[in-house]
Amino acid sequence: MRDFIVKDSNGNQLNNGDSVTLIKSLKPKGCSSTLKQGMLVKKSDQRVVRKLIVR
Repeated sequence: MRDFIVKDSNGNQLNNGDSVTLIKSLKPKGCSSTLKQGMLVKKSDQRVVRKLIVR
């Protein structure tokens, strides 16, 4: 599997364990709920963030 470099809206690289704030509401695939804008995702895992970004 290829390694992806996940970056935030300012271009800074995100690492495992970083906390991120969503800048736009997202509806993840296979999930009935929506992640709202401004929600804080604490101690994120790059694999989870990649799944949110890559559709």
